[in-house]
Amino acid sequence: MFKDDEHQDEDDNGNSKMISALIESYEKSSAWQVRRQVLSVLVIKLSFKQLINYLPGLTEYRYYVAQKHSILYGCAIPPSETCKTRNKMDREKLSNFITSSHIIKDLPFGERHLKLSSGEVMNAPNIIRCMGPAAIIQQYQAYCEENEISLLVNFLTLSS
Repeated sequence: MFKDDEHQDEDDNGNSKMISALIESYEKSSAWQVRRQVLSVLVIKLSFKQLINYLPGLTEYRYYVAQKHSILYGCAIPPSETCKTRNKMDREKLSNFITSSHIIKDLPFGERHLKLSSGEVMNAPNIIRCMGPAAIIQQYQAYCEENEISLLVNFLTLSS
């Protein structure tokens, strides 16, 4: 029986050393991604109320984000990088759509002088946009259907 108590004390001492080391790692890291990974280990052992005693500035949001991280990716494991791809559109087709009279109108007079970072000055004619963003998207979809062009993006996902 005495040995069981001794093992319990060693176990508690080991846990407190581990928690202290993780708290120190959390405090020394400057990036939130690293802090989230460290917290993902701590949230398994400690509740928010217990952890707030060690880290007074910890918010509930960060605690639960770290908890979610440990569930989705595992403890102290960086999240997997998602591969993002882009589809290219023929510049000529895009240019024809953007400069069509449905989208922009030339002002009867005037130019804008655009100064580039290289110091070069470019002259561009004044133009105004006749439609709002949602109407432009609808117009683009109709333009693509009329000209049998495949859409690059599903615009329904952009609105949500």
